[in-house]
Amino acid sequence: MKSIIQRRLIRLVTWLVLLVVIAPMTLLISCQSRLIYFPRPYGPGTTAEFVRKTGGKFIDYETSQGKQRAFLQGNLKSPRNLWVFCGGNGTVALDWSEWLGNHAPQQDAWLLIDYPGYGDCQGAPNPNRIRENLKAAVASGRASSRLAGRSRFQ
Repeated sequence: MKSIIQRRLIRLVTWLVLLVVIAPMTLLISCQSRLIYFPRPYGPGTTAEFVRKTGGKFIDYETSQGKQRAFLQGNLKSPRNLWVFCGGNGTVALDWSEWLGNHAPQQDAWLLIDYPGYGDCQGAPNPNRIRENLKAAVASGRASSRLAGRSRFQ
């Protein structure tokens, strides 16, 4: 009799642990991307304003997430360096365009890249998709900035 009660008690405690610990962890893991990333698109006219203010240009390319767009600004004719700049989790790349225009070295070019799902980019962000997006954007940006032969980016 005692062993049956003990087994039932152990089984009950096991189920309670599963419900109290495992269920919330599974819920958090399943919606982790929604808790980490906060994609937002550009407002109407934002990208046209970027071109007008900076003389920059669009870098359009595709990844497994669909059509992507990065932005190139700075010295586009013969840049000394091409700097890669990502907007980040809570911002989009063009949030930094004005700051770079005012504070960045004038002899360099800047490639501003949004995560998938942010700005003018299709898709949804996660670490692998962001990595894929960065590699494709850098290859397209280097070709557009006349730095195709020089790179430290792998």
